[in-house]
Amino acid sequence: MSLYGESLARGMTQVGPEAAGMAKRMLANVSVAEHYPMFAAIRPGPGGLILVQRSASVSEMQGAPSGLTLEALSYGSPTWDVFAESGLQLGAVTFPERFRPVSVTGDAIVGIVADSLGVQSIVRLRAEPPGQR
Repeated sequence: MSLYGESLARGMTQVGPEAAGMAKRMLANVSVAEHYPMFAAIRPGPGGLILVQRSASVSEMQGAPSGLTLEALSYGSPTWDVFAESGLQLGAVTFPERFRPVSVTGDAIVGIVADSLGVQSIVRLRAEPPGQR
């Protein structure tokens, strides 16, 4: 059984032994990859920077409003690594949960954020270089 399956079954034991057994039977017929890509998305950032979204970890998915589900996996991690055009890693930035950047203009990052019910809103964030607050 995969790490995802094991985590789901462990979580279901808190609900009760019947639920855990049902989860194990269901997962016996489901194929889940043992490994996922290290990153979920790549986007251009402000000033020629490159933003690389990390894949969501199991603990991040468990803490997500949707729990340990494929929906949580589809959003990726809120943490994005920042790279210079040369490929040098400059650090990381954490966006709001369920935020998906769509465009960058100047120091503005415009994206879509979904609430716990999946209702989407447009959000504009301002990118500030470290130490310029």
